Amino acid sequence: MNHRLRASHLTLGYDHKIIADDLSVEILDGAFTVIVGSNACGKSKLLRALCLLLKPSAGEVFLDGKSISRFATKALACELGLLLQTSIMPDNITPWRRWFPVGVTHTKAC
Repeated sequence: MNHRLRASHLTLGYDHKIIADDLSVEILDGAFTVIVGSNACGKSKLLRALCLLLKPSAGEVFLDGKSISRFATKALACELGLLLQTSIMPDNITPWRRWFPVGVTHTKAC
């Protein structure tokens, strides 16, 4: 299997607190991958770094051999997605309305 998504020597954290140091991982294309760990060990930070929602203090993330920091935002969004564990939309908006807003003309983005 191919490793399309790879992180190399990441340092992750917040407010000068290091959560993960020198972390490297390869995600197999088409495989089911599980990230397991105790509370506050950096699972969500890793996922956010893998899709450029969080910039690592050190290290780099690669997609198809190219640093994700070199992708245009739209191009990266067409290749990667992340389902967050907490909602970022108002409680009164259903997922259906979020994905298919009324009055919006849909065109192929990717």
